[in-house]
Amino acid sequence: MVFGIGLLAILTGLIASVGFQKWRSDQVIDRAEAAAWTVAGPPCPQVSAAWFQQLAITPHPFDFEGLSGDVAHGVVSCAEIRFDGERATRPFPVCQFSAPFAVHLDRPGSDVYLEPGVAKPVTLSLPDGRLRCVIGANLKTW
Repeated sequence: MVFGIGLLAILTGLIASVGFQKWRSDQVIDRAEAAAWTVAGPPCPQVSAAWFQQLAITPHPFDFEGLSGDVAHGVVSCAEIRFDGERATRPFPVCQFSAPFAVHLDRPGSDVYLEPGVAKPVTLSLPDGRLRCVIGANLKTW
């Protein structure tokens, strides 16, 4: 009986240790992915809907986990990350655009129109449901 309880304790400890190591490994991977998608840069300038609608370029739609709208020129790449800097958060979407001439975002209550400038990559994200747009991108997947 004592032997069985001791064996059970050892097995429980072993399972807990393996589970902890897996969790820790996942955290390292999630933090590295979040760092690749997180960009510090100046905020994206906003423009009016009228300005966006007069573009000579026909925008194409994009949609990823709550980030949706239209982009005039460029390529978009998106992911879901779980860290905002070093702070663990609920998963949130982030999209990086290669060099958009302009971006339109469908937002509840009010659309947002952005014009980052010629040949400037942009990173959009929704940490805690708040729109964040900065000029710059770390990924070169386009």
